[in-house]
Amino acid sequence: MWRVWAGVPCAWARAREGDLLAKRAFVRALERARVIGTPAGAVHAARELAELRAAAGGLPEARSLLAAVLDELPDPRATAGVAAARALLDRLASGAHGALSAAA
Repeated sequence: MWRVWAGVPCAWARAREGDLLAKRAFVRALERARVIGTPAGAVHAARELAELRAAAGGLPEARSLLAAVLDELPDPRATAGVAAARALLDRLASGAHGALSAAA
């Protein structure tokens, strides 16, 4: 699965594979949170997934995912998770997606 050069897996291939596994895990977590009805879990998974997608260049996809999850909230009070998700959405909307993890 990893690319190999002279018998040694490339670091970028391992990192890319790690990102793919993380994305799959957060997609599953988001789906599960929606099924069992835990909005806080959905917000957390969507925020993490949006950060990964934005870092990979999927800024519009990251924005729409996070906006949709925030719109689904039955109680939009500003908990810490919701506030962090809204702050991330604001950064994504402004195009300031360079240092997402530092501000999250």
